[in-house]
Formats: sequence, structure tokens, C-alpha cells
Amino acid sequence: MALVDSAIEQIGSFRAKHRLRGAQVPAPMVERSAWPLKPIPLDDTAPSPAEFLEEMDAYARQAARHESMEAVVQLRSSEVRALVRQVAKSKGRYLAAFVEFANHGPANDAAVGELHRLRLRYEELSAGMAQLRDMIFEGQIAIDVRGSSESHQMR
Repeated sequence: MALVDSAIEQIGSFRAKHRLRGAQVPAPMVERSAWPLKPIPLDDTAPSPAEFLEEMDAYARQAARHESMEAVVQLRSSEVRALVRQVAKSKGRYLAAFVEFANHGPANDAAVGELHRLRLRYEELSAGMAQLRDMIFEGQIAIDVRGSSESHQMR
């Protein structure tokens, strides 16, 4: 994560220097000794800001793939289905609390707090599921589908 933060910091530095000098800016090479990724040269032949940002986006995708594969080696399809069920349950609990909240007239702080907590839980789980879906689609996380012919029914 420190490497990504460093790269983001260099983007901001590059932008600031570019605005001040109005020319291509020499800068040090991004340190990535622990990564099996190609370094981005930032010297006298530095790319334009748009090209630099495109390279940084590509690097960020490579870094995310590398880190994801290190952190989550493989998921079983049953684990993914369990996560989907958790998202669905949290959505159902939030909507039920919202309807209940609407049916009980003036709101008290405790009811608003509980509704807020349920909404945050649903939104966080939903965002995580969307991220996981994208990472699976992009091949950043492998799914073990062996035994996926087991029951797909909701429990």
C-alpha cells in the first residue's frame, strides 16, 4: 500500500512541478524493488501529463492485481455465494427497518441511529461485493468452481 501511496504522491508532485515550470519535469524513478513490475521512468523524456496518468492507471491495475493475488489466493464459489447472501440479508434488514421507521411517526435518535447503521452496513457490503465482482471479472482473483454443482439454493 505504501508503494501506491508513493505513486499517488509522485503524481501530485509531477502536476505541481509541471504547472510551475510549464515543461517536462525530471523526477526520480518510482521505487518498487519488491514488485515484479516495470518501473515508470520519470526523467527528461517524461511523458505528457495525460500519458503519465495513463501509465499510472496501468500501473495501478497491475499493482491491484498483484496485491489481490497475494492477499486472496483463491475463492471457492461457495464463499462467493455466502457473500452474496450476506449482502442480500443486509439489504433486506435495512429496507425492513426503513419501512418500520416510516410507520412509527416522529423519529427518535435511537431509531435514526439504527437505520443509519443498517444502511452503512448494506452500502459497505454492497461496495465490497461490487469490487470483488470487478476483480473476478478482470482476473485479479481466481474462483475455484470445482464442486460448484453443489446446491445453489438460498439457505
